[in-house]
Amino acid sequence: MKKVLGMGNALVDVLIRISDDSLLQKFGLPKGSMQLVDLEKSIFMQESMRNLKFEVASGGSAANTINGLANLGSLCGYIGKISNDQNGAHFKADMTSKGIEALLLIGSQPTGVATTLISSDSQRTFGTYL
Repeated sequence: MKKVLGMGNALVDVLIRISDDSLLQKFGLPKGSMQLVDLEKSIFMQESMRNLKFEVASGGSAANTINGLANLGSLCGYIGKISNDQNGAHFKADMTSKGIEALLLIGSQPTGVATTLISSDSQRTFGTYL
């Protein structure tokens, strides 16, 4: 049987539902956009929302595609880079729990995070640290 191999940015998606758009303004994120952020801003965003309810999932375009194919029964592998941190451990565990062969390089920088703010009108705004 053939196997599908994906390669991309290994990201952890942090999904947060917000009641109004004030956090978007606080973080300087235009509603509905995807903005790349540096590590400092990513940490600031995470700390600012620490008390809000959130969900965490493995993510990144290639990883999402591989997850979808694995859910459809395809044999899959994924190549990416994580760190030896909590987000990296979550990414690896999430991928392998779905039967995906995760071929992951362990780097010195923190694992990438896509902070996703979901407005009450279901608009998604991303602050992504690669």
